[in-house]
Amino acid sequence: MKLKSVSKWLSLLIIACMLFTSLGTVSGAEVAAKSDTKGHWAENQINSWIGKGWIKGYEDGSFKPEQTITRAEFVTLVNRSFGFTEETSISFSDVVKGIYYYEDVAKAMKVGYIQGYADGTFGANKPISRQEAAVIIDRLLGLSKTARSETDFSDKNSIAPWAKDAVNAVVAHDIFTGYAADHTLRPLNAIKRGEAVTVLDRALAKRVTTYNTAGIHGPTTGIQTVDGNVVIQGPGVTLQNMVINGNLVFAAGIGSGDATLNHVTVKGQTTVEGGGENSIHFIDSILLTIRVDKQLGTVRIVAEGTTTVGEVTIESPTTIQEKGTTGTGFSKVTLSENLPADSKVTLLGSFESLAVKGDKIQIDIPEGSVKELIAELSATGMSLRLGAEATIIHLVLDAVAKILGTGTIETATLSKAAKDATTFEKQPKKKEDKVEGVPTPTPTIAPSSSSNSGVNPPPSTRLSIVSYGAIANDGLDDLPAIKLAVEAAKAQGKSVYVPSGEFNLNGLLTLDSVDLSGDGETSILKSMDLKLQAVILMGDGTDLSAVKLTSVPATVRLTNDDSARVRVGSNATNYSIKHIVIDGGSSVGFLNAGTHGVISGNTVKNMLADGIHITALSNDILVENNTVHQVGDDFIAVVSYEKFGGWVKNVVIRNNHVSQGEARGLTVSGGENVLIENNTVSDVYGAGIYLSSEGNYKTYTVKDVIVRNNTVTNDSMNGGSPTKGGLNITATNKNPSIDNVLVENNTFIDSQDNGALIVGTFEIDGLQIRNNVFQNPANYGIMIVRTVFGAINITGNTVTSSGKAVYVNNSTDPDITSDLTNEADNGGGGGTNVAAYGTPAIDGQADDFWAYSTVLQMDATAAGTTGTARVAWDENKLYYLFEMKDTTPFAVSEKEKNDSVEVWVDELNTKNGTQTTGDYQMRVDLNNAKTTSMSNPVANFLNSVTSAVYRTQAGYQVEIAVPYTTTEHAPKVGDIVGFNASANDDANGDGLRDGFMTWVDRNLPYWADTRVYNEVKLAAAVPLAAYGKPVLDGTIDSFWANSTPLQMDTIATGTTGKVRVAWDETALYYLFEMKDTTPFAVAEKEKNDSVEVWVDELNTKNGAQTIGDYQIRVDLNNAKTTSMKVTDILNNVTSAVYKGNGSYIVEIAVKYTKLIPSAGEIIGFNATANDDSNGDGLRNGFVTWVDRNLPYWADTRVYNRIQLAKAKEVQTLTP
Repeated sequence: MKLKSVSKWLSLLIIACMLFTSLGTVSGAEVAAKSDTKGHWAENQINSWIGKGWIKGYEDGSFKPEQTITRAEFVTLVNRSFGFTEETSISFSDVVKGIYYYEDVAKAMKVGYIQGYADGTFGANKPISRQEAAVIIDRLLGLSKTARSETDFSDKNSIAPWAKDAVNAVVAHDIFTGYAADHTLRPLNAIKRGEAVTVLDRALAKRVTTYNTAGIHGPTTGIQTVDGNVVIQGPGVTLQNMVINGNLVFAAGIGSGDATLNHVTVKGQTTVEGGGENSIHFIDSILLTIRVDKQLGTVRIVAEGTTTVGEVTIESPTTIQEKGTTGTGFSKVTLSENLPADSKVTLLGSFESLAVKGDKIQIDIPEGSVKELIAELSATGMSLRLGAEATIIHLVLDAVAKILGTGTIETATLSKAAKDATTFEKQPKKKEDKVEGVPTPTPTIAPSSSSNSGVNPPPSTRLSIVSYGAIANDGLDDLPAIKLAVEAAKAQGKSVYVPSGEFNLNGLLTLDSVDLSGDGETSILKSMDLKLQAVILMGDGTDLSAVKLTSVPATVRLTNDDSARVRVGSNATNYSIKHIVIDGGSSVGFLNAGTHGVISGNTVKNMLADGIHITALSNDILVENNTVHQVGDDFIAVVSYEKFGGWVKNVVIRNNHVSQGEARGLTVSGGENVLIENNTVSDVYGAGIYLSSEGNYKTYTVKDVIVRNNTVTNDSMNGGSPTKGGLNITATNKNPSIDNVLVENNTFIDSQDNGALIVGTFEIDGLQIRNNVFQNPANYGIMIVRTVFGAINITGNTVTSSGKAVYVNNSTDPDITSDLTNEADNGGGGGTNVAAYGTPAIDGQADDFWAYSTVLQMDATAAGTTGTARVAWDENKLYYLFEMKDTTPFAVSEKEKNDSVEVWVDELNTKNGTQTTGDYQMRVDLNNAKTTSMSNPVANFLNSVTSAVYRTQAGYQVEIAVPYTTTEHAPKVGDIVGFNASANDDANGDGLRDGFMTWVDRNLPYWADTRVYNEVKLAAAVPLAAYGKPVLDGTIDSFWANSTPLQMDTIATGTTGKVRVAWDETALYYLFEMKDTTPFAVAEKEKNDSVEVWVDELNTKNGAQTIGDYQIRVDLNNAKTTSMKVTDILNNVTSAVYKGNGSYIVEIAVKYTKLIPSAGEIIGFNATANDDSNGDGLRNGFVTWVDRNLPYWADTRVYNRIQLAKAKEVQTLTP
């Protein structure tokens, strides 16, 4: 692999950095994960807690998991993990103020989960017993309020009477599990450090309150406080009079039903994943943030009464309505870039702001008002329809849009790009040109050293702003006085001093070769104009230090340069920004375009865009020891846009701490000679560290970059973030896109996605990922997608407890090398595993439809025995097919001692742990004997099971049919079943089990814990195309009834339809039956009412159209068109149209372009139809069979499947 030498500048810079940075030092906590916890049974939990900062190791590098823990230490762990912060006064004789655990004891007493002793002591340094810990956990969770049966541990009689109920409860909830070796609980023993972390970790997992029963929940009077997260899982649920100290999820289980909050306060995030078009109601409630992300269909959210919502982010089609609100209602709404193209969002009410980021979004405002609507650069193709009673006070367009309807627009501000092509059905009262700036936070600031050390100059060299007329805390504009002080300081060669107090700035403040400093956070400069809030640094040697910058409340993200809180101009050099606190603002914290600058020791928080953004042609910048917290975009970013004509160069980003925000932690999107080291990143929505040449933003190559010794914890928290992973490397622009990049000695902990993800379609020329640690990634340890190519070397990395595979490389480029084993997508290490729909004959042989179930590969025994399993389903049963390779089949004993297969099933995927309703295990051996190891199986369970065994040359096959055990649950497409398949092997015929195979990782206790099962999704049946040749006359031949009807979705006008497919030896045939009360065809192509077929004859799923793929359109006039570049396909098309009353029928015949047809063949297919609902010659909507959120118009991989049926084979529509 080629890895170029790093440039001279970077080499020198790194050497300089090493003089001031102890790169080899490792904290005790970090060492602990690799020293005395390695191989310990609680290793994963301990490492997780260390990563979260809840517990630490010792100075000698050990953790001592077997050492006992004191009462003070235990309450400290409880407070940190449960998030308790409030204190009460305490007066224990052994807990005096100033001692390190004083505050934690005060917090514990405030919550009330622990008590002191009768002698007035707390017993802070006494070891805490296991039963005392059980009582604390019971008090935290309220588990013993429900009666529990007594534990059956052999030492149960030693449990103190005061602890018995609590111990029984925590055991019943699998928080305490006892010692398996002697079946004891040892309640009187002091709890150990590893045990304490484990039981508290399990307790935290129980802090979710679920409501799935229709009805009213919550007190009639008073307020109920719910600690932890809440999930509304079913329709018809109303929560009233509650305060939820956590997140709230309206889950997909609500379906299209209703759910209501009445007088509820949610202190965390509210997520809407379920509900229908009349569904989610907020009455007299307070919600900080709402994210709407429903997978299918439109959801309606309604604010009523005094409801106040801070911010709503829309990621799926939504209707947002204010109904009789007296509160602020939905003040700020953002249509996210994650909102699928062609989604429709309807607003009814009065809104402060609406920000549109998504592409091709349809916005409908029938009535009401929006104070400010901003369509960002990314909002291309926006369609906005205003009803006659709708008003927009200020419309800002950075992207071309189509404005329809007769509503009122007071002022429209248009960028040059928007102005040239935007159309208005009704002109705004006033139009103005936008002053061109950076389209999205394109910050402009700069590493090296500067003259100011961050210590305020002596008074004799400073001019106080008070001396020039500024008055603290009077609420009036102090900008004129401060400008006078700046001018005087420059003339006298002095600096500007800001004393303690709050001073208002109603405009921009420019520092040109003049320093400004204050007394720290008590010296406040407050901006009163969010669009003009920048403190601008220009000239040579300007230093800004020791002040706090605030602003009036910001709810709308702005993108103009001067909305940045600190802006460093491109002509600024040798500057420094030190010990500044920025708290709140409408845009970027620091926007850097200067050269030779230092940004050090600052705090940036509560911004709507990036924290620190380095762009333009900035170079020689040092960013160190900063804290960035709760920002709306990237925390610290280096971005080299092509439009500036060159790279950001020579940047060092080190010893910074970033946490809790909406995008990536540390970003280099185009940059040269960048060093990122010794930073911590935690709790971020997107990727922890992101290196990319981005095609969507047109940024330069990432070149000569080193990323080392950083720690990333809990990244990718937002499933909708487009860039996820602890480390994300994306190559989507420039060749090479990534050039000479080294990622080494970093630690990535608890990624909610992949530990490292490498994606892209452009060349990577020299990437090394070496000696990194990836702990507990939810998906893969390291994942490379199939389109990646170039010189990549992955070596010396450690991956522990990955949710899927350790290392998966789907690329075929031989230049990608690794010392990790490239794992296939099995054993839970791949994508979605599906169970085909169908009813097999239970004969031990595979029916054709089994081919549509995912093959689940089990591992192999030392003897070479292995096998696969598949799952199928229908409305009555689950079916299992095992295909075993076994050269020594024996069944001379019974149960697992015989060669046999086993299924482990959690029908409802509750992941309860111990087996409960809907869970079962059963076994079938070579003699077709059915047995189970369950102690309390469902009545007549084995008698209801049907099975068959078929011997093969390679081994044997087993088919099993098991009726659903949860009869109250009706299975449906999309349901998830928890599942494992295993098999037993008697290799030598001695009647003993010599080995076993499993699909789930054999290191997981699948035999005892349903939580470790993998998941299988119930798939829809493959629709059938009937065999036969119709008469193309727009009427429906009888044989069409043998084709599966494929229902398209419905749009607001009511237009919908269904389609069928048929075939013979010469052509494919398509029948559309459309419901359309307004049929029009006054234009051409998709602008007319028309139907379209999208076909992948060979089902190659190539992505882009290739041989055997085509798209054809037929409109109401029977005009045949295509959007393909090659139109010869139309010569092979015959069609007919029949117009009815509020409906029309289209029949189409297309000769094969590549397929040699035969029964059983699969084709890729989608059907769509276009609707001009008002006869204006424009397409007003469309309907589709494939999910409209999928890009079927550009990617054949998202087509559904159709199977060519045998003659007279009939299939009815399945669930």
